[in-house]
Amino acid sequence: MPELDQIKEIFPHGYHGLDKIGRPIYIERMGVLDTNKLYKITSAERMEKYLRFKSEDLMKIRLPVCSELACRRVETVVAI
Repeated sequence: MPELDQIKEIFPHGYHGLDKIGRPIYIERMGVLDTNKLYKITSAERMEKYLRFKSEDLMKIRLPVCSELACRRVETVVAI
C-alpha cells in the first residue's frame, strides 16, 4: 500500500516484542485515530484488505515464529 506511512501516522498500530510467555504484543492507539482523515487517504475497502493481510501475517508468520521461540504452541496475542 503506497499510503501505508500516512495510515500509520493517523492510525498508530503495530507489534512490539513478546510478553513473558512468548505471545506477540500488539499496540493500537485508538484514541488517536481520526477516521475522517483516514478515509481521505484510503478507502474502507483498502483498509479492510490491509487488516485482513495483517491478520494472515499473524497466523502464517508471527505465531509460528513465536511458537518456535517459546518451544510451545502460541495461539494468542496480547493487545494493548
